[in-house]
Amino acid sequence: MLQPEAIILGGSVGAHAEQYRDYILAYFREHLHPVVRQPQAILPARRPDEAVIYGCYDLLKQAEREAHHG
Repeated sequence: MLQPEAIILGGSVGAHAEQYRDYILAYFREHLHPVVRQPQAILPARRPDEAVIYGCYDLLKQAEREAHHG
């Protein structure tokens, strides 16, 4: 998890990942902790416009499992 080869982006940034690539890489160079290797690739999600809602859905399912199991 701390040595990613790629970062996959969803939402509007993912839909335009190539347009924002240089900005995103510059942000990572400035803000990632030194022990985290800089990613070699910035990629859009397969369906970037739907990735955020699916992520929210998965987070909700995880929270429900934790609430029921403890």
